[in-house]
Amino acid sequence: MSVSDVVRAAQEFTRLLAAAEAVQWDTPPGRKPVPEQERGGSGVSDPTADAALDEVRLELRAAVRSVALAERAAVSSLSAAAERLRVALAAWAGERTDK
Repeated sequence: MSVSDVVRAAQEFTRLLAAAEAVQWDTPPGRKPVPEQERGGSGVSDPTADAALDEVRLELRAAVRSVALAERAAVSSLSAAAERLRVALAAWAGERTDK
């Protein structure tokens, strides 16, 4: 794995996350709510509840929320690796590395 692989993965992650964040609150295209009568309800349509409770939309929302952990782990890992490189390069150049 190279740095360019990491960059490509980060770019793909960023693209997908932006797309998911943009639509996470919307009803998926082509999804038709189940008529209230078929659900055994009052017969009154509630498009807001239909959108809010759509299982596919909820799955997407859960995925968006869960990647926050992956983001933090990736940033933490790369930051630690960068610091290790900074210290090693400074030592190699004969510089003091204390902060």
